[in-house]
Amino acid sequence: KERLCRQERLIPFLLEPRSYPHRPAGVRMVQTHASLVFIAPPYVYKLKKAVDFGFLDFSTLEKRRHFCEREVELNRRLSSGVYLGVESIHESEAGFEFGGDGRVVEYVVRMRKLTDRNFLDRRLARGEVGPAELDRIVAALKEFYLSQEPTDQIEQKGR
Repeated sequence: KERLCRQERLIPFLLEPRSYPHRPAGVRMVQTHASLVFIAPPYVYKLKKAVDFGFLDFSTLEKRRHFCEREVELNRRLSSGVYLGVESIHESEAGFEFGGDGRVVEYVVRMRKLTDRNFLDRRLARGEVGPAELDRIVAALKEFYLSQEPTDQIEQKGR
């Protein structure tokens, strides 16, 4: 609970367009069970909540850094050009800032914002995806999954 309270101090900073180097026109926050997502076009910043659900442990700064880096590494395989990297948020006497000289207080995943109307579920709902495109998507996913080395975790949970 205390960890989440410390993170909540970052919310006003992350909702303020002037906090971002690219100065977006506005910032919107979306919350999930595990993340706070700040949509600051043309980018999206995902902050992992300081939570431990057992199956998902982001309880320490070091774990959040690790899982941010892992998310970028894994998702770049199928989303080339979307996952741009991990950025650190620092705190100094002047306040919070991306990068900087203060101590690191949080890490976020930075992504390129996708156009909502181009998400597959929305295109399907509008009838814009035909059988040929679905076949290409399935073939790409099949090739990807068949090329992955099985791990003990996948063997146990993927049955």
